[in-house]
This record gives sequence, C-alpha cells and structure tokens, in this order.
Amino acid sequence: MIGFVASLAALVLLGAPIAISKRFRGLGVPARIAIAFASGTVALTVAAILVALVHIQWNTAVLTLATLSISIAAGVLLARSRLDLPRPADRNVPVAVAAMILATLAVLFLFAAVWSGRATSPDFVYFWGVKAA
Repeated sequence: MIGFVASLAALVLLGAPIAISKRFRGLGVPARIAIAFASGTVALTVAAILVALVHIQWNTAVLTLATLSISIAAGVLLARSRLDLPRPADRNVPVAVAAMILATLAVLFLFAAVWSGRATSPDFVYFWGVKAA
C-alpha cells in the first residue's frame, strides 16, 4: 500500500516542473497538484513510449530521468510560450464542494480497493499511471 501511494506521489513530483510554471500561478494549490499529477502521468507515458522506441531496457532510473527531462522541457516551453490561458469565470461554490466530495470518495474507494486486495494486480498497481493517459 505504501509503495502504491508513493508511486502516485512520485507522479506529482515528476509533473511539478510544469505545475510551477508562471502560467498556473493564479490557480490554487489543489489545482496545481492536479496539474502536476496529470502532467507527470502524461510525461511518464511519453517517456515509456520513447524508451521503448529506442530499445532501452526499462528500469526506474531510466524512466525517472526521461520523465523528469520531458517535464522540465515542457515546463520551459510553457513558460516561454505566448499562449494566454483563459481565466476561470466566477466560482460556483456548490459545484466545487460537490466535485471535492466526489473526488474524495473516488480516492477513498481506490484506497479501499487496494487495501482490501481486490486491486492488487501488478498490472493495476505498477502501470496505472501509464494506462491512465
């Protein structure tokens, strides 16, 4: 269970170079964590595909370095781009509260499934990030 949670946290850390871009400074911490998680997941997927295409044997160090390189490069490109991101309209608090409750329930259900042993397939636990994208 600890390894699974650590792998999810690692995706956030690997996507952090994108999430700390000045483009996302106006967003709150939960939004930036979500951006870091999604970015880390996509960067890991791209890194895994590129490593496979050049016939390098996968290991943790190779995928970590490749993912971090992709994430840093994307963060630099995003910071240099002139793309204007749309600003959110007025905030709808009831919708935000409902979304947070649903997201919390989904994460709790995921942890309960992993903890109870119903989702201990190595395919699910170890390749979840790659398949998410």
